[in-house]
Amino acid sequence: GFAGLSPGDRWCVCAARWLEAYHAGCAPAVVLGATHARALDVVPIDALLAHAARADAVE
Repeated sequence: GFAGLSPGDRWCVCAARWLEAYHAGCAPAVVLGATHARALDVVPIDALLAHAARADAVE
């Protein structure tokens, strides 16, 4: 992990870096309600939906 982060913490990832992680097979979960619509200019909706955070994991 990263220093200063604990399991369950959230942080912003730009769409291009998220897509890079997706192609590498290690994309993090996505909180869809906190994801800007313009992310769809970069990332296919199916990829985001496949990595949607579980509803019970969202505060």
